[in-house]
Amino acid sequence: MTQHIIYTPSNIFADVNFGLDTKTVVINESLIKGVALKEIYFAAREVFDKRPRGYGVLAQSEKNKDAPLLVIIGDYYHGIDNDTMLYYADLGFSVFMFDYSGEGFNKTKYTFYTPETDYANYMRADRHLNYADTNARETCYYEWSTLAHYAVTAALSLFDNKPAKIGVLGIGLGANIAWMLAYADKRITACCNVFAAGWDAYKDIFKYDNNDLNEISEERERWLAGLSAETYAKFINIPVMLLTASNNKYTHIERAYDTMARIPDALSSFICIAPNSDSYICYYENINLFFKKYLLNADITIPQKAQLSIENTDDLVTVKVECSNMEDVKDINIYCSENQLNPTSRAWFTYNAYKTQGVAIPKLH
Repeated sequence: MTQHIIYTPSNIFADVNFGLDTKTVVINESLIKGVALKEIYFAAREVFDKRPRGYGVLAQSEKNKDAPLLVIIGDYYHGIDNDTMLYYADLGFSVFMFDYSGEGFNKTKYTFYTPETDYANYMRADRHLNYADTNARETCYYEWSTLAHYAVTAALSLFDNKPAKIGVLGIGLGANIAWMLAYADKRITACCNVFAAGWDAYKDIFKYDNNDLNEISEERERWLAGLSAETYAKFINIPVMLLTASNNKYTHIERAYDTMARIPDALSSFICIAPNSDSYICYYENINLFFKKYLLNADITIPQKAQLSIENTDDLVTVKVECSNMEDVKDINIYCSENQLNPTSRAWFTYNAYKTQGVAIPKLH
């Protein structure tokens, strides 16, 4: 009989020996525009008597080889992007990317999984990608998140002096891994995610559709308890930023806000939304500012969240927006959508706001 175990963030990694030697091997070195690139293979968690062989690339500026480390976890199809690493190395970071999706996507070098965890190859994941049919450990995200921990260890082994701070940037499916890593790996000091913010168990359940969220299957309960980002968010104790789009499919916009609301109030957390978009994010510079502040100790002030209040009197809706730095605000827009429960299909329209007595009020018609 198959044993169905409920794992949670506190115990899902309990049996993993993260102290194992990663047996890191540098397989190639190159120098591009003053940045040294090292390609490596490394060993991940032990599966019976075997270990997956991870593949990654570390970029270090020749001018500062001990700069803070930025770990970038791209979407499943992204692969390792030298241009992206060179870009962030030029900003003052050491940069590490690793492959987690395994064989496929025309990659010549990639992570090799053991026969027992062959489903961690995205192309052969089947239900292991989105379902915890037996338990949360027999899933892609469990394998990918444990791989990420060993990947960070392997990258750090290449430094003469360990960097004082480590940030993680997750994109798409890579963001779901980053949410888990931000909690489970205490070496991480800041986390920025793009698009994904959990709630995968509710993909077809829209928040405002009057569904009974208590009526979900045992399998969905296993997924929520052990793997979903919103579960990890409430245990994270480092600064977090989320960039997403209003109509993005990874996590519905209202669910993204719910995830960010679970982060403890005492922490610095920020969310940036690109309106009328499903795959575009605005203000990429916010990613740079975030990591410059929390990894490079740059003197950067990130505004606090705006406070909104809504009043509905007769046929008039009044929205008031209060900002801590109202004198520096140039424009405030209120985005509205009507009669569409599915967030990915919404059409948004805009109301401009005017300032008065320290608040902004949109001109509603």
